[in-house]
Amino acid sequence: MNKPCQKLRSRAAASFVAVMMVGAVALSLTAVAAVTARQMIGARDASHNAQLRALLVAGAVALPGHQEALGDHGQGVDLPLPEELISQNASITLTRQDGGQTATYLIEARLGKHTATQTVSYPPNGGAVQIHDTVFP
Repeated sequence: MNKPCQKLRSRAAASFVAVMMVGAVALSLTAVAAVTARQMIGARDASHNAQLRALLVAGAVALPGHQEALGDHGQGVDLPLPEELISQNASITLTRQDGGQTATYLIEARLGKHTATQTVSYPPNGGAVQIHDTVFP
């Protein structure tokens, strides 16, 4: 009578181990999926930030040619962009923040839902642009 009871215990133990192994595999797959999703989101955000940085650089390069158009404090000028950027809802806005010997400007770059701003100074005598701060959301 002892042998059938041992067989039943062996089957129960084997079934328990099999269920636990399936659970461990499911947990591992869930962890791998979560890590992969996090990496994909990080790569997408890095791509958007790189494009926003390029738009900010384009705004800083275009600033000397638009200083007169900016005029007084608070007036903004949207820079013309290629159609491929416009189709991605991209824009660059230059805004003069204050006057004085060295004027300060705000460059705002937008790409879809993402926005970055940069504050720069540009001396009117043609000196180099000085970047004060850059803000990414």
